[in-house]
Amino acid sequence: MKHQPAICLLLIIFLLFGSCGGKKIQTTCEISEAAQIGIDHLQPLIDAMEQYKKDNGKYPVGIDLAPKYIDKVPIISSGGEEYYDKSKFNILKHDKLGASSGVNSDDGSYFNIEFTTKDERICLLGGRNNICEYSSDSPSWNCHQ
Repeated sequence: MKHQPAICLLLIIFLLFGSCGGKKIQTTCEISEAAQIGIDHLQPLIDAMEQYKKDNGKYPVGIDLAPKYIDKVPIISSGGEEYYDKSKFNILKHDKLGASSGVNSDDGSYFNIEFTTKDERICLLGGRNNICEYSSDSPSWNCHQ
């Protein structure tokens, strides 16, 4: 019985942090405003990838989707915009977002997109970079620390 307050305190800490402080979160916690800007910016790329798959039976190996599937491929940049062909890329630079990256399978069976958010709070933890990822395997955004 002497340890009951400590056990209750540990249970409260787990309930507060355990459901959000794990390795990955989805809808358990709010997506930050900056993360939502990144997600909204990259959505046309996801739509173009899905349309390409619908037409061709698989995802493209690269992101050479313009102009048939998308006017300009959206990316999030953390610098070096001068190296991008602005006729092919829609570049978003945001002080709270890190560069986006994507991976496509060699056989066109899946693709992943991710970017980082800087100093945004997800759940009750904060002050670290958070990662937002999209995978065609489970088509939804997953933001986590």
